[in-house]
Amino acid sequence: MDAAALLTGLAIAAGCAWVAWESWSYGLGSLRRMGPGFFPFFAGIAGAAIGLVIAWRALRAEDDAGQSVPLRRLLFIGAAFVFFALAVQPLGLLVTLFITTLIGAYADAEARLGQTLVLATCLSGGIWLIFVRLLGVSIPAFPSGF
Repeated sequence: MDAAALLTGLAIAAGCAWVAWESWSYGLGSLRRMGPGFFPFFAGIAGAAIGLVIAWRALRAEDDAGQSVPLRRLLFIGAAFVFFALAVQPLGLLVTLFITTLIGAYADAEARLGQTLVLATCLSGGIWLIFVRLLGVSIPAFPSGF
Protein backbone atom coordinates (compact mmCIF):
# COMPACT_ATOMS: atom_id res chain seq x y z
CA MET A 1 0.00 0.00 0.00
CA ASP A 2 1.23 3.48 -0.90
CA ALA A 3 0.05 5.63 2.02
CA ALA A 4 0.86 9.00 0.44
CA ALA A 5 -1.08 8.20 -2.73
CA LEU A 6 -3.96 6.82 -0.67
CA LEU A 7 -4.25 10.03 1.35
CA THR A 8 -3.89 12.13 -1.79
CA GLY A 9 -6.63 10.21 -3.57
CA LEU A 10 -8.97 10.47 -0.58
CA ALA A 11 -8.27 14.20 -0.24
CA ILE A 12 -9.01 14.75 -3.94
CA ALA A 13 -12.21 12.70 -3.67
CA ALA A 14 -13.35 14.59 -0.57
CA GLY A 15 -12.58 18.03 -2.03
CA CYS A 16 -14.31 17.27 -5.30
CA ALA A 17 -17.31 15.73 -3.54
CA TRP A 18 -17.60 18.96 -1.53
CA VAL A 19 -17.55 20.98 -4.78
CA ALA A 20 -20.32 18.78 -6.21
CA TRP A 21 -22.35 19.10 -3.00
CA GLU A 22 -22.03 22.89 -2.88
CA SER A 23 -22.79 23.37 -6.56
CA TRP A 24 -26.03 21.38 -6.25
CA SER A 25 -27.70 24.39 -4.60
CA TYR A 26 -26.95 26.62 -7.62
CA GLY A 27 -29.27 24.64 -9.86
CA LEU A 28 -28.15 22.23 -12.54
CA GLY A 29 -30.59 23.11 -15.30
CA SER A 30 -30.60 20.76 -18.28
CA LEU A 31 -28.26 19.91 -21.14
CA ARG A 32 -29.98 22.51 -23.32
CA ARG A 33 -30.04 25.23 -20.65
CA MET A 34 -27.25 24.59 -18.21
CA GLY A 35 -27.63 26.22 -14.86
CA PRO A 36 -24.75 27.81 -12.91
CA GLY A 37 -24.18 24.61 -10.95
CA PHE A 38 -24.06 22.26 -13.95
CA PHE A 39 -20.35 22.39 -14.76
CA PRO A 40 -19.02 22.49 -11.17
CA PHE A 41 -21.34 19.63 -10.16
CA PHE A 42 -20.21 17.28 -12.91
CA ALA A 43 -16.57 18.39 -12.62
CA GLY A 44 -16.80 17.60 -8.90
CA ILE A 45 -18.29 14.17 -9.60
CA ALA A 46 -15.56 13.42 -12.16
CA GLY A 47 -12.84 14.64 -9.79
CA ALA A 48 -14.21 12.56 -6.93
CA ALA A 49 -14.23 9.48 -9.17
CA ILE A 50 -10.62 10.15 -10.18
CA GLY A 51 -9.66 10.57 -6.52
CA LEU A 52 -11.28 7.24 -5.66
CA VAL A 53 -9.42 5.54 -8.51
CA ILE A 54 -6.15 6.98 -7.18
CA ALA A 55 -6.98 5.73 -3.68
CA TRP A 56 -7.96 2.28 -4.99
CA ARG A 57 -4.72 1.96 -6.95
CA ALA A 58 -2.76 3.10 -3.89
CA LEU A 59 -4.30 0.30 -1.85
CA ARG A 60 -3.14 -2.24 -4.42
CA ALA A 61 0.34 -0.73 -4.97
CA GLU A 62 3.54 -1.99 -3.43
CA ASP A 63 5.05 0.05 -0.62
CA ASP A 64 7.23 2.95 -1.77
CA ALA A 65 8.71 3.66 1.65
CA GLY A 66 12.20 4.36 0.33
CA GLN A 67 11.16 6.94 -2.26
CA SER A 68 11.14 10.65 -1.61
CA VAL A 69 8.97 13.32 -3.22
CA PRO A 70 11.01 15.20 -5.83
CA LEU A 71 11.37 18.74 -4.50
CA ARG A 72 11.48 20.25 -8.00
CA ARG A 73 8.01 18.89 -8.82
CA LEU A 74 6.56 20.01 -5.54
CA LEU A 75 7.90 23.55 -5.91
CA PHE A 76 6.96 24.13 -9.56
CA ILE A 77 3.46 22.63 -9.34
CA GLY A 78 2.77 24.51 -6.11
CA ALA A 79 4.10 27.74 -7.63
CA ALA A 80 1.88 27.27 -10.69
CA PHE A 81 -1.25 26.95 -8.52
CA VAL A 82 -0.34 29.97 -6.41
CA PHE A 83 0.55 32.05 -9.47
CA PHE A 84 -2.76 31.26 -11.16
CA ALA A 85 -4.77 32.15 -8.06
CA LEU A 86 -2.99 35.49 -7.61
CA ALA A 87 -2.63 36.53 -11.25
CA VAL A 88 -5.89 35.62 -13.01
CA GLN A 89 -7.69 38.85 -12.10
CA PRO A 90 -4.95 41.40 -12.83
CA LEU A 91 -3.39 39.63 -15.85
CA GLY A 92 -6.48 38.05 -17.39
CA LEU A 93 -7.08 34.43 -18.31
CA LEU A 94 -4.88 34.16 -21.41
CA VAL A 95 -1.68 35.58 -19.97
CA THR A 96 -2.17 33.81 -16.64
CA LEU A 97 -2.76 30.40 -18.24
CA PHE A 98 0.22 30.84 -20.54
CA ILE A 99 2.60 31.66 -17.67
CA THR A 100 1.04 29.03 -15.37
CA THR A 101 1.67 26.37 -18.01
CA LEU A 102 5.29 27.49 -18.34
CA ILE A 103 5.79 27.31 -14.59
CA GLY A 104 4.10 23.91 -14.24
CA ALA A 105 5.94 22.38 -17.18
CA TYR A 106 9.27 22.88 -15.50
CA ALA A 107 8.31 20.47 -12.75
CA ASP A 108 9.71 17.96 -15.22
CA ALA A 109 13.49 18.31 -15.53
CA GLU A 110 13.29 17.11 -19.15
CA ALA A 111 10.87 19.86 -20.27
CA ARG A 112 11.83 21.49 -23.56
CA LEU A 113 11.19 25.20 -24.11
CA GLY A 114 9.78 24.82 -27.62
CA GLN A 115 7.33 22.10 -26.64
CA THR A 116 6.33 24.02 -23.55
CA LEU A 117 5.62 27.18 -25.56
CA VAL A 118 3.42 25.23 -27.98
CA LEU A 119 1.60 23.58 -25.07
CA ALA A 120 1.09 26.91 -23.28
CA THR A 121 -0.23 28.56 -26.44
CA CYS A 122 -2.66 25.75 -27.30
CA LEU A 123 -3.83 25.29 -23.72
CA SER A 124 -4.46 28.96 -22.99
CA GLY A 125 -6.11 29.50 -26.36
CA GLY A 126 -8.27 26.40 -26.05
CA ILE A 127 -9.42 27.20 -22.51
CA TRP A 128 -10.17 30.81 -23.53
CA LEU A 129 -12.18 29.60 -26.51
CA ILE A 130 -14.20 27.09 -24.49
CA PHE A 131 -14.86 29.07 -21.32
CA VAL A 132 -14.89 32.71 -22.42
CA ARG A 133 -16.19 32.54 -25.99
CA LEU A 134 -18.39 29.43 -26.06
CA LEU A 135 -19.65 29.22 -22.46
CA GLY A 136 -19.60 32.95 -21.77
CA VAL A 137 -17.84 32.74 -18.40
CA SER A 138 -17.33 36.29 -17.19
CA ILE A 139 -13.63 36.30 -16.48
CA PRO A 140 -11.29 38.88 -18.01
CA ALA A 141 -9.42 37.34 -20.92
CA PHE A 142 -6.75 40.04 -21.11
CA PRO A 143 -4.92 42.31 -18.60
CA SER A 144 -6.92 45.20 -17.16
CA GLY A 145 -5.64 48.01 -19.39
CA PHE A 146 -5.47 45.95 -22.58
